[in-house]
Amino acid sequence: MSDLAADERDALKATLEDWRSQLEEYGIDEGFHVAIRALEMGWDEPGLAAVMAGKGRAWPLSGRNDWLDDRLTAVRLRVLERSGR
Repeated sequence: MSDLAADERDALKATLEDWRSQLEEYGIDEGFHVAIRALEMGWDEPGLAAVMAGKGRAWPLSGRNDWLDDRLTAVRLRVLERSGR
């Protein structure tokens, strides 16, 4: 949930993508996918920001529900709960 600068997010994403590729060579297909998606989307996505501000009705937005979004949403909820939000 830390505020990373765009270049820091990009660098971390590149590192995680490299690690994910290395894990996939050993048959581990799901390593780092959620973390990479989180870095891609951040917390400033308009739909997420609207829901967090009480202006949206549901998350994830309709038509975008997949296993990765479900896991990322669960992680986000845990982070928000631990930070008292």
